[in-house]
Amino acid sequence: WIVSLYCAALTNLTSKLIDLDQSMMRRGIFASNAVLVGAGLASYFAYEGVWGFLSLILVATLAAPVSLLAYLFTARILSPLGIPSLLFPYAGVMLFALLGGSYWKAAVPAPIEIVDASRFRFMEAAFKGMAQIFVVDNGFSGLLVFLGMLACSRILAAAAFVGSVLAALFALAFFGLPIELINAGLLGFNSALAVPALLYFLVPTKKSLLSCALGLFMTLGSQVAFESLFLTWSIPAMVFPFCFAMLPFVTLDLTSITGADEPFVTLIPLAELSTPEEHIRRYNGGTEAGYEELPDVDDEEAALLKPIDDEQVDEGGDKDTDVVFQQHLQRMENQSKPSWMFEGKGDSS
Repeated sequence: WIVSLYCAALTNLTSKLIDLDQSMMRRGIFASNAVLVGAGLASYFAYEGVWGFLSLILVATLAAPVSLLAYLFTARILSPLGIPSLLFPYAGVMLFALLGGSYWKAAVPAPIEIVDASRFRFMEAAFKGMAQIFVVDNGFSGLLVFLGMLACSRILAAAAFVGSVLAALFALAFFGLPIELINAGLLGFNSALAVPALLYFLVPTKKSLLSCALGLFMTLGSQVAFESLFLTWSIPAMVFPFCFAMLPFVTLDLTSITGADEPFVTLIPLAELSTPEEHIRRYNGGTEAGYEELPDVDDEEAALLKPIDDEQVDEGGDKDTDVVFQQHLQRMENQSKPSWMFEGKGDSS
């Protein structure tokens, strides 16, 4: 955890030095991948002696800004399409680190230590599945992750726990995998990410629960496939199964595809992402709760081109007209911006 905090602090410092949006930094968007990169560097490799420790610090110092650049690169490509970066930056940085790790002098790939087990341990598999998100093989750490999520959102915490549990049960029932791997949470952490993600990026409704079930199966199937593929290079699949399994859900805008006023599931715009509880409140509350119904751009342009009757503008009316005009321009600009990533730099105060 020390390396993770170090990478997070260094990433935030880098974002400040290159003048990125500080409101996004305070929300942890820039450092989220760096935290996992730090955990991966400390867990996937074994460092020997003083030189090994110094090499870990050196690699972490370089990996933190690299993870930020990877995030900026990924977001620059995906955010104009309305697609979140997910954890692709972390997975990409760690993939290169693991592929090149065999050539390091002061570090070697760490062996996976698995405790022999003769039976399935329900709670151990559930909480270790959540702990493995941060590459930690400890059930108590998973409990802390659950409590931390619970402090933010009860829905996300419950979804992560259910995702980890169901993945372990399905792996036990349908895959001929060693029970030690299941108890260690290695089959549950991608699903512990996937189910909360679907309730985070989609408006939580009864229909979205079907998306969660489908996403769970897709994530678990992807994990088995990626594990088989990456076994060739003797590296773990990490969060690639989660990232690729989520792409169909976070890229399909059913409102635009079907033209229906109420599609089966509603994808939440990136700029409006919050907790599922807030999404439910907004969704059920309509426009009064926060989802404002914006008129079409063509209607706004027509309103702006419409001449103003000077006789109807009383004293002080020019000021009011200017305010309305600026509001129209701002709303049109927000709809046409290709990327949300570089917005709000004036909000850093």
